[in-house]
Order: sequence, then structure tokens, then C-alpha cells
Amino acid sequence: MRNITVCVSDEIYKAGRIWAAQNDTTLSAAVREYLQTLIRGDEFALASSDPAIGPEDTHPPSFLQEL
Repeated sequence: MRNITVCVSDEIYKAGRIWAAQNDTTLSAAVREYLQTLIRGDEFALASSDPAIGPEDTHPPSFLQEL
């Protein structure tokens, strides 16, 4: 497994750590899973295969969006 370095603001980092703790995961695992989702195209598959899931449900966790 390779390591990557990502620069984020202090606010994003803190919000990400809080989100990860609340979801019983790590920040690294959350980012890794999100990147895997992007690469596999799961967002499109999810949105198109289940009408109950709206476009807002396929967005990244809020901590990945700039505050």
C-alpha cells in the first residue's frame, strides 16, 4: 500500500477527525474509501440503481468539502 500526502486546512482536518470518530473509522480510511469510490465510479452506479438515493446522497462527507 502506498502513502500519499494531502494538504488541507486546519478546519478540514479537525472536522474530518471528528467525523471519522463519530463513524468509528479513521480519517485515512475515510479518504481511502472515498477515493476508491471515485475511481470505481460507484457514485454514478449508486445514484442510477436506486431511485431512493438522491444526488445529495452521493456527495463526499462534508469534511471533504472546503469550509
